[in-house]
Amino acid sequence: MVIEITEGVLIDDEARALKLLRHLKSLGVSIAIDDFGTGYASLNYLRAFPFDKIKIDRAFMTGIQNDSEAQIIVRATIGLAQDLGMGVVIEGVECFDELSVLYDQPDILLQGYLVSRPITCGEISDFHESSAGLRKEIARTFQQDEKIDDGAVTRHSRARNPRSAA
Repeated sequence: MVIEITEGVLIDDEARALKLLRHLKSLGVSIAIDDFGTGYASLNYLRAFPFDKIKIDRAFMTGIQNDSEAQIIVRATIGLAQDLGMGVVIEGVECFDELSVLYDQPDILLQGYLVSRPITCGEISDFHESSAGLRKEIARTFQQDEKIDDGAVTRHSRARNPRSAA
């Protein structure tokens, strides 16, 4: 089970929030900080609170392919989270151009309309079959080239936008 909380929840009573989050962790609950980067949280919250995941807000993804500052912020946040042992979820990935910016980030999780619109429990059984083409297209976006150098195999991801390929 994962509980997602927004940064604003922590501001009112940090001591109480920390006590409650530690208790939830002791019960085996994972905790994600939602909408990271758009609220009032300081980076100290990442040290003070027992987060398992950071969910980077979709505001950073909208038009990221044309915004070098947003790219720097997203990459830095991903690196910071990973260095702290936290998982990363990128919210709001809605087109292949946005996805292609993340080509060298194989361990992040994606949320957004590119992957799927929200679906009901009744639609889950059909989702696997109905999304096969999209999943293949996304996989092609992250094709890997293998290069053999002095006997060692290295993989180089190369992102491409399958919608713009001729």
